Amino acid sequence: MHGEPQMVSGHFLLYGSTLYYSSTLLWRDLKQHFT
Repeated sequence: MHGEPQMVSGHFLLYGSTLYYSSTLLWRDLKQHFT
């Protein structure tokens, strides 16, 4: 049970960084289309 919070925070960090990276790529793609 001691490793559970670390696992959750690790998954959250991985998910957050992936979401941020994909949103950054999407935003850059949108800006290229509209400019």
